[in-house]
Amino acid sequence: MISYLSLGSNLGDRRLYMEKARQAIEALEATKLLAQTEVIETKAWGRRDQPDFLNSILKVDTELSAWQLLSHCLQIEENLGRKRTIKWCARVIDIDILLYGDEVIDSERLTIPHPGLTERKYLLNLMMKLDANLLHPREGKTIKELYKEASCEN
Repeated sequence: MISYLSLGSNLGDRRLYMEKARQAIEALEATKLLAQTEVIETKAWGRRDQPDFLNSILKVDTELSAWQLLSHCLQIEENLGRKRTIKWCARVIDIDILLYGDEVIDSERLTIPHPGLTERKYLLNLMMKLDANLLHPREGKTIKELYKEASCEN
């Protein structure tokens, strides 16, 4: 299943955490890294009283289910020192599943497509570089169309 994962870090050695997260994802069995966007810097989303984030998106092909992939991502975050605290706080690493094929999942623990994908123009911009013609499974529009329509900032 082709999946898109966002990586973000705004504490400590941000580049190191991003690289270690990428390496850990690449090392997962039944998962192959297909592409990665450049790493960009953005203002923090939600609470603006924190350091800027570094962000990147990985395109992976995985045989893991969305739930297995989520479990691995949470374990990678924990292994790299992420502490679960209040929402929108600073973190050493944040890994989100943006898209998992054309699946739509709505649960308390996992929402796919990730709602931030259409709310954050920088994510759409990065996705444009990976696959501008990819169809968003909930919106029924391509990433390119969503990017052109985006009135969001950051």
